[in-house]
Amino acid sequence: MKLRSRPVLPIALTTVAILALFLSLQNRLFSNSDVVQTESVATPDPMPERAPTTESPAPDKSSTQELFCRDSLKAICLPNLPADPTGQASLDYQGEMRALRVLRRIVKSNPGWTTEQIEGELVSRIYTTERREYFTKNFEWVRKALLAFIESQPAGIFSDQEKQTLLARVQRVQLDLPVSASSYADVSDLLTKSEIYYERTPKGVLRVRIGGGYFLSTTSQYNIIFTLAHELAHTIDPCELKKEPFAFPAYSRLTDCFVEQNWLQPNEAKCGEGDKVSEAFSDWLGSHILAKAIEHFGQAYSIEEKALAASNAIRDLCDDSTAAMDSIDHGPYPHPEIRIRDLYGSNPSLRNVLECRARTSSSMETASSYCRFSLDSLRQGDSQ
Repeated sequence: MKLRSRPVLPIALTTVAILALFLSLQNRLFSNSDVVQTESVATPDPMPERAPTTESPAPDKSSTQELFCRDSLKAICLPNLPADPTGQASLDYQGEMRALRVLRRIVKSNPGWTTEQIEGELVSRIYTTERREYFTKNFEWVRKALLAFIESQPAGIFSDQEKQTLLARVQRVQLDLPVSASSYADVSDLLTKSEIYYERTPKGVLRVRIGGGYFLSTTSQYNIIFTLAHELAHTIDPCELKKEPFAFPAYSRLTDCFVEQNWLQPNEAKCGEGDKVSEAFSDWLGSHILAKAIEHFGQAYSIEEKALAASNAIRDLCDDSTAAMDSIDHGPYPHPEIRIRDLYGSNPSLRNVLECRARTSSSMETASSYCRFSLDSLRQGDSQ
């Protein structure tokens, strides 16, 4: 969701640069009141039946739900968006600032420590056993949901060989969380970043890594589920599957639809330099899994709480959704408005969970034009 691949930088360069930054700027960036006792941060129940009431102010009844159904971009990027029943999403910079405060506290308290000692302590404070277990349980739930999604596709969508290939790739991916500083030695700067990414190593290992800024600060289970679903989707995205000996015609139909809907330009739908199809696909598939998550975990929620869950799930994408970002190159990602409003907010399954179909006259049009795996590029109805 944050990054799909990363350059490997020399360990000494990244670590020393981070430490130098804090030692030189700490008095300007932080006051003593900024120090956060991060070890005591509570982690929500990984599979809550119904989470306790949050401290965030409650919105007007059904306001978020009505706004989401009318304009999902506005609902999701609403200033001061309230928490959902499990917690809140943290914007990227907020998570990174919090992780940096932990690093500052360690450095300030242990002036004689080596870089290795500082990084080891940083890992122990951020990647606690409780948080590791929470993320792992959600990762395995997402894997199970993704496998079920693939299994549910009829024979006309995938052949038996194609389906088994997809299932095997999803089964192979690992959640790679650091147990010591050496675990992320090749990307030690990730310990304070809000980046989450999937990668295939030179040895063929498929893995997902999570930055300390995100790991420390995001408490919304639905944001975690969508993020993990997006990254797991990369294991079977159109460009990853170029390495397999099958054509996967269903993927061609799907990406053609992305172009027909103006979610991608023709050159962006082809794997290679300048493509955005992998990220668009992962947002598209992640939205299906998120709808299942709200349906599964939110059975006791009010419709407003479900809307807050759906909004917090991708709240962090609003970092780049302002008009000032329109002229910026978003790299391998579609424009944030397309990601939020079209690939995510227009998903018929998600809108059904939020009861948008009964409340907006445009719901049938949205359902009929949303891209899906099907024998036709566009197909009316909600079967995925």
